[in-house]
Amino acid sequence: MKIGSVLLDNITVLAPLAGITNLPFRLLAKEAGCALVCSEMISSNGLVYHSVKTHELLESRPAEKPLSVQIFGSDFSIMAEAATIVESSGADILDVNLGCAVKKVLKTGSGAVLMKEPKKVEKILRAIRRTVKIPLTIKIRAGWDSSGEQALKITEIAQACGVDAIAVHPRTATQGFRGKADWSLIAAIKNIASIPVIGNGDIIRPEDVLKMQNQTGCDAVMIGRAAIGNPWIFSQVLELVRENKASLPDPSQRFEVMAQYLRSSVSGGLSRDYVTAADFVNPSNRFRPKKRPYPGLNNIKNYYLPNSEKPNNFDEWVKTEKQLFRDREFLLTKLGD
Repeated sequence: MKIGSVLLDNITVLAPLAGITNLPFRLLAKEAGCALVCSEMISSNGLVYHSVKTHELLESRPAEKPLSVQIFGSDFSIMAEAATIVESSGADILDVNLGCAVKKVLKTGSGAVLMKEPKKVEKILRAIRRTVKIPLTIKIRAGWDSSGEQALKITEIAQACGVDAIAVHPRTATQGFRGKADWSLIAAIKNIASIPVIGNGDIIRPEDVLKMQNQTGCDAVMIGRAAIGNPWIFSQVLELVRENKASLPDPSQRFEVMAQYLRSSVSGGLSRDYVTAADFVNPSNRFRPKKRPYPGLNNIKNYYLPNSEKPNNFDEWVKTEKQLFRDREFLLTKLGD
């Protein structure tokens, strides 16, 4: 599949997830075979008004390319200026968030609230399209009611404005993540769209990716919450396509990925004064199998790694935590995953 000039290797896309899809996590997803990784949602205002923390979210590495960077905002001129900053940072694709239903985002007139204002959306998209040359995409929801009419209207506007692809999460803004995603809306949008359509919503297992594509005809599938704690889902999807089966990572693989994530965070993947092991144990319980307690990891909740001591402390963490992991987690080989 191609998004503008960007050719994707396969049908998998990592969704933009605030607080999750930072650089170290994107690198893991890419290593697992994800075709396109997306940044966390980034404030246009923060970029334009030179917020240091906001600009840190643009940090990237060649190994994760192609990279899509998602911005949100409500002012067309600020969003266009932010788009030029994103393009200058080396992003391969610019994505505009029209689907976030978090209250603090909606209060700014951004995210899903824009689906109520198609003329404003058109103004924003035309301003951005005139400003940048890289492919432009949008991510939408069904709208504010279950009819899907707002999503269909925004799709038509996006195509007319030169948008190169559209990602669809077919839940309403009021649903949040509750209830069931209406995949039939993805199919309806695919039927009227002349640009690639990326399906999203209710992807829990690798099999769901192929099921969504078969049911909706979407060109690619965006995986969000199912990738948290499970970057292997991308390799499992590719394995399903090739061999009609998907294998699970063993406990030693889980540990090595945990260590890789922390190593990447400590060595400059994240710009912060201190990195704690809790950053990847909480809040998302990354890299641990679900539905089982893992007390061996909780003892490092307050284990801080100051910049001046990163190498030694990281080595110490690996040595002690690996033994804890072996003592407890390797029971999974007998209990089953």
